[in-house]
Amino acid sequence: MTTFILIVIIVTLPLIGLVIGVHRGLRQGRPWSRISPADYGLVYQQVSIPTRRNRQLVGWWLPAPTTRQTLVVLHGWGSNAERMLPLAVPLRRSGYQLLLVDARNHGQSDTDTFATLATFTEDLASAIAWVQGRPRRQDNHIIPVGHSFGASAALLLAARRRDLAGVIALAPFAHPAQVIRPYLRQRHVPTFLLPLVLGYIQRVTGHRFEDVAPINHVADIACPVLLLHGEADEVVPLAEIVPLVERFPPGRAHLRAVPHAGHQVGSLLESELPAVLNFLNRL
Repeated sequence: MTTFILIVIIVTLPLIGLVIGVHRGLRQGRPWSRISPADYGLVYQQVSIPTRRNRQLVGWWLPAPTTRQTLVVLHGWGSNAERMLPLAVPLRRSGYQLLLVDARNHGQSDTDTFATLATFTEDLASAIAWVQGRPRRQDNHIIPVGHSFGASAALLLAARRRDLAGVIALAPFAHPAQVIRPYLRQRHVPTFLLPLVLGYIQRVTGHRFEDVAPINHVADIACPVLLLHGEADEVVPLAEIVPLVERFPPGRAHLRAVPHAGHQVGSLLESELPAVLNFLNRL
């Protein structure tokens, strides 16, 4: 009997640790902003935006009264609005109006049970609703701009609605499993346990990967899409994005492969800002 109990303990404890680790990972860390648009000489307002489950998002509103276009900017997993400033600053100086937002469990926004692609998409929709609900708004062209998880959320949201003028997606992924599997391997989860862990994540979050995978939905996108992806991206290799681009309706999406660039926003924009501005000017 003692031997049996020891075997049960030896088998169970690692699994309990794995479950705890999964739950912690799904909540993600909360990097706080150390700088703001004011550090770049930009006028902004910190705003509170209601989202699902009675949570509040914190955002930076950078108004531009003379433009019709508003860019709603969402960061990636484990990031925050501050890390999107390399994109936001030159776009604001080029005359565009922007809202940068922290997703739930990120930055200064409220915590929640999990941070997933589904919750990122909900938060992006909430941010757009906030823009659309502003009094005396002159903007009628809303363009979601996202990086990594935020980029995939922008693609998923664009497939569900017809009131967006365009989408800019920086380093998106085609399927959640593409980024979760390497994440788990980095944390030494045995390969034979990966299917079990992936299934568990889907059960506890209430969202099947197939239901939220951008590759299964981009065929429904009706607006123009610009995708920027680094040729040296090790988080989401460029080769994994090609099948995603092939799923778009003909002529709907334009992929720019950025030489020597990795996964970070700054490296993607270093040479591609003119392409971003040209895309926006044509909307």
